[in-house]
Amino acid sequence: MKFKVGRLSLLRELNFIQPVTEKKSTIPILTSLHFSASHKQTGGVTIHGTDLDSHLITFVDAEILEPGSCCIPAKKLTEIVKALPEAEITFTIEGESVRITCERSKFKLTGHQPDNFPKPKLQPDKLLPFPADTLKTLISRVKFAVSDAESRYSTNGVKFEYKDGQARTVATDGHRLAFCARPAYFEGDAIDTLIPIKTADLVIKLIETNEPVQFGIESGTLFFSFGKRTLISRTIVGQFPNYELIFVEPQGSVVADCLRLRSTLSRVALVTDDRSKAAKLVIGKDQLVAIAATAEVGEGQAEMDVESSFDTDITLGFNVQYISDYFGVMPEGSVRIEIKDEMSQITMKPVEDGDFDFRYVVMPMRI
Repeated sequence: MKFKVGRLSLLRELNFIQPVTEKKSTIPILTSLHFSASHKQTGGVTIHGTDLDSHLITFVDAEILEPGSCCIPAKKLTEIVKALPEAEITFTIEGESVRITCERSKFKLTGHQPDNFPKPKLQPDKLLPFPADTLKTLISRVKFAVSDAESRYSTNGVKFEYKDGQARTVATDGHRLAFCARPAYFEGDAIDTLIPIKTADLVIKLIETNEPVQFGIESGTLFFSFGKRTLISRTIVGQFPNYELIFVEPQGSVVADCLRLRSTLSRVALVTDDRSKAAKLVIGKDQLVAIAATAEVGEGQAEMDVESSFDTDITLGFNVQYISDYFGVMPEGSVRIEIKDEMSQITMKPVEDGDFDFRYVVMPMRI
């Protein structure tokens, strides 16, 4: 196999596909990328990376001098291409040896036998369009709440639903839950699946335009097509919690400016316990007071004006970091905090958010 390719175009695709490959693996070939060009294929090279759970297949424009296939170590290849000058790169494959030439620079890497590279499941005959901007926003707003505890396998990803003209995403770690929904149009059947967090991150990265994403699901496998790039991923098998039970009817609410509330909480977070991040929120008539104290550090207090429906003070205990995390994905403007009582969870949502229904639920702490 032999081909010539532009450095920038190759590096762009390597940056997309690098996260899929295994950095260290008991199966050495998973640390490599599979390059292929057939006699019938013209104009470029297909690149395939996988960690067995997900596959990313892309295409880069190239001049094919000799068709064939090879496996090249992903990490070292990316490092070399980054270091090369902006010029055409020539790849020459002889057995398992890969020669890389760019102007006056030459490298020789040891690859793997391409016949041993894992093959992905065949995608369905037809993938259907799904609104790209909707999918990106739905996933981006909830994925921060995904659990990283291996023992909670069914919550190690984003729940994705589509039915009755509405798309929903949900994520939780048992202490907080993020929910986002929006009207959308999809020609296919109803969807109810769990997307692994790594796949969710890749979907966000791969959506570059507002062109619809081609989507399909078959036999526990997800298929996403983004132009010349195709992402194939397993789903998470497990029972996701019944999240609808966590939404309670509030007895009152508070409206606060997002930036000011974020700033207020960040001040008292400086003296919270490193593990619990516990703080009190005392909400009264048009005022919110954040209080934190630890024996090792000391105490802090910060106040701000809010619009409150409470005539008497109500005191809430929370992990202040959980609340602050919300502002990383919250649109600018004001946030409404809905409260049932001092012992129940709170629900946060934007005051103005177009046709999105974005809710964030945080469980209380005893302080």
